[in-house]
Amino acid sequence: MSPIHGASTETNSLLGALSSKRDSTYSSMSEYSGRTSPTNSCRSSVGDSVGSGVGSPVGGEAQGHLSFGVQYVVTSPESNTGKLVITVLEARGLTGREYLGNACDPYVKVVVWKERRSLRKQKSPPLHVFRTRTVRHTQDPTFNQSFVIEAAKSDLKELVVKLVAMDSDKWASPSTVGEVTQPLRDIKNFAGLEERTTLNYFLAPAKLDLGEVLFGLSYLPTAQRLSVSVIKAQNLKHTNVVDDLKDFCPYIRVLLISGSGRVIKKKKTTWRSNTASPIWNETLIFDLAQSQVEHVTFLLVVCTRPQLPVTPTNSDASLQSTETFHDNSLSLAPPDLNSSSLHDQNQNKKQDRYVGKLALGCNVRSNDQRQHWMAIMASPRKVVSQWHGLK
Repeated sequence: MSPIHGASTETNSLLGALSSKRDSTYSSMSEYSGRTSPTNSCRSSVGDSVGSGVGSPVGGEAQGHLSFGVQYVVTSPESNTGKLVITVLEARGLTGREYLGNACDPYVKVVVWKERRSLRKQKSPPLHVFRTRTVRHTQDPTFNQSFVIEAAKSDLKELVVKLVAMDSDKWASPSTVGEVTQPLRDIKNFAGLEERTTLNYFLAPAKLDLGEVLFGLSYLPTAQRLSVSVIKAQNLKHTNVVDDLKDFCPYIRVLLISGSGRVIKKKKTTWRSNTASPIWNETLIFDLAQSQVEHVTFLLVVCTRPQLPVTPTNSDASLQSTETFHDNSLSLAPPDLNSSSLHDQNQNKKQDRYVGKLALGCNVRSNDQRQHWMAIMASPRKVVSQWHGLK
């Protein structure tokens, strides 16, 4: 892909003792207006071609742009050690939330790992995971945050830096906006550069595999009532939220959200224990006037309550389905490297954690979920069931 070039110049002191190094000029992305990327290449601000970073797919639609810098500062020439400085600069044109229009509260995760070459092509675990602060209510955030890693010069060619733009969500797990992966070996003479190398990339959509949920929807116009029949789920990514399947107790939380973003009603299913493919066969009923049908959104969130001592009995089901939740009762869990929900969270195992989510309504961005909603409006009183992947 072609880089975005600008004429602005910036001097940025490195952290602490690193301030003696001179920073290079970097390109601003604020004037960009397009979204489609014709290629997959990038050019650094110091003029070195970088052709192996993984950004937006060829001919695909970018999820926005991300600008970041990398620099290696030698601190001990005798021992051949130094500091790798990763600076998240800014993002521009980030894709808005799946629901609620262009709402976006972005932050960026930085993951560093050592590339391991093996016949099985197994990915190495992360060596370092960082995140920036969250910038509220913008699709064009500026971060200017740096993260420093101790690294031997001989290890640089094996290190890979991955940046993932995330969107915080008050009601569910954060959404992955897009990501870019940059092996340091692909930056020409990286260890010998005295200036910071700044890279500008289109963000590629993340490849998620969080599991699927099968549920049916039915709307009764005369009763002004919508039924959500939660049938089952399969292959839920439980390793993102618990260490052992025996601690995995999934349930589904359903929220009815108004066009202004206010939660009108919340309900949930019962828990299922020790399974990544739970079966519920439960129906949740929501009052919904016909005048609201085109404006509301239903948000389905798969959650888990780890280390639950007992599974709720059938007599508890009615209490669970009408329970009112406190919004701060769910904490966020750190999943694996490729997960959309990798983020900082409260590690208290007694609190519920998010596995994934999906939204349905006339105004959601996903075509499959929007069509499912339109199908029940076109066929009142009929139950329309469909599988949906979690995000």
